[in-house]
Amino acid sequence: MYTKSRNARRINPTSEVSMDSQTMPLRLKRLWITLGIGFVLLVIYLSLTPDPPELGAPEGSKIGHVLAYCWLMIWFAQIHRATGRRLLLAAIFCALGIVLEYLQGMTDYRRGQFGRQLLRIADQLFPPHGIEATGCVLV
Repeated sequence: MYTKSRNARRINPTSEVSMDSQTMPLRLKRLWITLGIGFVLLVIYLSLTPDPPELGAPEGSKIGHVLAYCWLMIWFAQIHRATGRRLLLAAIFCALGIVLEYLQGMTDYRRGQFGRQLLRIADQLFPPHGIEATGCVLV
């Protein structure tokens, strides 16, 4: 829909939104980062707590791990939109998962399952590509 006035040129109301997702500034970036750090701390807490919440599904802890790490990657991929940064984040979250598995193995109330490490690595490798492929950007 175009607006026309006597001495004005045609204005396309959607032209202001023509910036692509890589260059559009993120609103409230500090809030996004603060919440993201909170999510990381929540994952660490839930991974090391002696009484983790039950999801009520078979293999519920695996589903929880997949959801948690996918959420972290998707969240931070909205903040850091460059592919190199996203790959770095994926590597950092993979390392976090591996460290948490070793820490779980050191406790007497949790059991580190080292096979989950491959699942966590896969969780980190796929979300960035899925976001870029779908063009999903939350701002």
